[in-house]
Amino acid sequence: MSAARRAADMRVLHFGPMTDGDGGSVGEFALHIQCPWRIENADGIITGRSDLWEPIHRTDGFSYDTWDYHRDGNLQDKLINQLLDRPDEFRVQSIDVHRNGSFSIDLSDDYRLVVFPSGSVGEDWRLFRPGSAEEKDHLVISGGAIE
Repeated sequence: MSAARRAADMRVLHFGPMTDGDGGSVGEFALHIQCPWRIENADGIITGRSDLWEPIHRTDGFSYDTWDYHRDGNLQDKLINQLLDRPDEFRVQSIDVHRNGSFSIDLSDDYRLVVFPSGSVGEDWRLFRPGSAEEKDHLVISGGAIE
């Protein structure tokens, strides 16, 4: 896992060596996740989808009514950036595919990415090589099934 980005609430993870592409640097593979996910290790959950809607700091007078997860920062971005800011690279050790479009990727240092679709419709996730514009080159899971 070489980079983590976000487009609105979609988590974008890049795997493999980063190269310059249209609009910025990209990994050999990109994973777009729009369903629940988490990164965990033996100590528990490091971060996941729900942390996007948690502020980094809650000071006196904090209000969810005026807080914006993008503008004001959020716990998910902070934690995943800290995780990727380590001196060691995350390397994929193994991948386990489960029913209904869920999967887990065991990463180095006992970390694991777990992705689990939770709805019957809508895109859950897609895996593709950046730069391949043809839909046939994208593995897309929607409603827990291959699209």
